[in-house]
Amino acid sequence: MVTDKNIVLCETDNRGIANVHLNRPHKNNAYNGEMIERLLEVFEGLSSDKNLKAVVIRGNGKHFQAGADLEWLKEIGKLTKDENFIVSKKTALAIKGLTEFPRPVISIVHGGCFGGGTGIVAASDIVLAETKINFFNIGNSLGCDGRYNNTSTK
Repeated sequence: MVTDKNIVLCETDNRGIANVHLNRPHKNNAYNGEMIERLLEVFEGLSSDKNLKAVVIRGNGKHFQAGADLEWLKEIGKLTKDENFIVSKKTALAIKGLTEFPRPVISIVHGGCFGGGTGIVAASDIVLAETKINFFNIGNSLGCDGRYNNTSTK
């Protein structure tokens, strides 16, 4: 898969703070396969930076993150079981990578934070959010709490 490098922007300043921007404002930063691939790539690169002190994640545009891109979900719904397992594993690895990242991960949340965006927030060490933020995860409202996800990242 060819990854659009602009879908996740990353710049480290002279203090050792990496600023990571989710950059799909036209889709409210909804994630797709390219965003997942780019997040994995960005955080792999950052993990080897000995001068890095912390990572700050933001979303460009109106919302922090809008969960999964519905068009992308339609596409992956046509994949085989094995192909879908790979997609699910990469998604889980992206969140696991945030959870286990060796430096503090700070999410600055604005607008809305939905679905997978709540996973990014939950995986962060520190979260700063506007007072009028909307957090929503459809799985929780349907009675799913994530314990039954058998997508192993090992």
